[in-house]
Amino acid sequence: MEDAEQILVCSVCGQSCRANTAFCGSCRSRLPAGQTTTGSVASAPDSSAYIPWRRYATWAAAAVVSVLVLWAVYVNVGPYRFLPPPATNISSISGPGEWAMSQGSPDRNAVLEGETFTPSGVVQWKFQSRLGLFASPAIASGRVYIGTGDGRLVALDAESGDIRWEFTAGDAVKTSPAVAGGYVFAGLQDNRVIALNTETGDLVWEFLTGNPILSSPVVYEGVLYIGSNDWRLYALDVATGEERWSFRADDVIRSDPAVHPPVVAFTDIRGKLYLLDLKTGKRRFDYQGASGAEGGAAFYGDRLFFADQGGRVRSIDWSQREFPFEKTLVWIRLQLAHFGVIESVGQQKGFDWFFLERDSGFTTTPSIAHDLVYATSRSGSILALGRESGDLKWRFESPHPFEVSPSVWGETLLAADAGGTLYAVDALTGRQIWTYDTGSPLASTPFMVSGGALYLTTVEGTLLSLR
Repeated sequence: MEDAEQILVCSVCGQSCRANTAFCGSCRSRLPAGQTTTGSVASAPDSSAYIPWRRYATWAAAAVVSVLVLWAVYVNVGPYRFLPPPATNISSISGPGEWAMSQGSPDRNAVLEGETFTPSGVVQWKFQSRLGLFASPAIASGRVYIGTGDGRLVALDAESGDIRWEFTAGDAVKTSPAVAGGYVFAGLQDNRVIALNTETGDLVWEFLTGNPILSSPVVYEGVLYIGSNDWRLYALDVATGEERWSFRADDVIRSDPAVHPPVVAFTDIRGKLYLLDLKTGKRRFDYQGASGAEGGAAFYGDRLFFADQGGRVRSIDWSQREFPFEKTLVWIRLQLAHFGVIESVGQQKGFDWFFLERDSGFTTTPSIAHDLVYATSRSGSILALGRESGDLKWRFESPHPFEVSPSVWGETLLAADAGGTLYAVDALTGRQIWTYDTGSPLASTPFMVSGGALYLTTVEGTLLSLR
């Protein structure tokens, strides 16, 4: 029998411990000092040789908390939180008589305000490329900037069409330029993003990506955003061309990124929509479409709209954010649904509504105006959907597919089909107002600007300015 000695009894687990120890050898709780009694400690574990399961549990809990804290710091602080501000705050914003970038504005809405008018069809001037044209021009400060299929970036006088300067790009320029603060920016097929002086056409800087670029840039508050075939979206300082951040998507990026503070949005060719923090490039959340997407996203208020090749037009609440381990929980729910444990996993984060155009698809970017969402389909339809509900309000039919995005000028919607016909439609009712035969399919969005000018680009390489 063990001799009795002075002991301390743990108030947490009841274990008998030697009087000269500060912590319980079983649960590691602090022992009550000065509350000794007489007893035996033969059954007490040796704290120097035994680590109980409670200690493992404590360590595991501490590890989980540490991981969550580190994740929160990475997401909310991260390496890009401490970026200095860009060297300038210029943006590609369209003023009166301007179309400063693809789709007209950073939100890619393709909507300009103005009084409805019917062009006479008189050609004010015409520019002819030696090869085809692939994208819309940019218009700012009395000049028109256009990339050509014969490998040039050309500046034209907006009144006369006379060439002011040319920049040799080397290969076909298949993207629209963006103009801001005395610079014109473009993405090229030789993997470069370039900035040129708007007055002289001189190269100011260039930035090299990993693959050809088929995405048109947007400039917002001193930062240029552009996608590349190397699966990355880049944010560059417009004054220096230095990379501020980049984000790797799950596939090639050919859509034009859209900006609506505090987010930038784009789609990859698989139809996945990404929403990133504008300043840091951190992912807020993403939305997986049912099929591939060739068009981009457009913002309007607290919603974002995009369409895919599977015939769906979607409305997304872009203000949502992804929580820690949310994708893991979604994956678990998918497995449970697969084995019949639960009936449904519910809608993806950000879902508002979708409209399905059966037996058709979309390769264009929607326009939003007058509480309607306008989308042009490959089956030859112009659809007007309720912005809040997604209900079909009116439909306009053409005998040919629509392969370029529409635009809205005041209460007139412009859309061109693959047969070479430009339609002007009442944006409120869908009634045809007038048509114009372009003689060739258009290569990009048709648009009007204040002053009564209508600009059209054709796949055969003609840029037209009509009055």
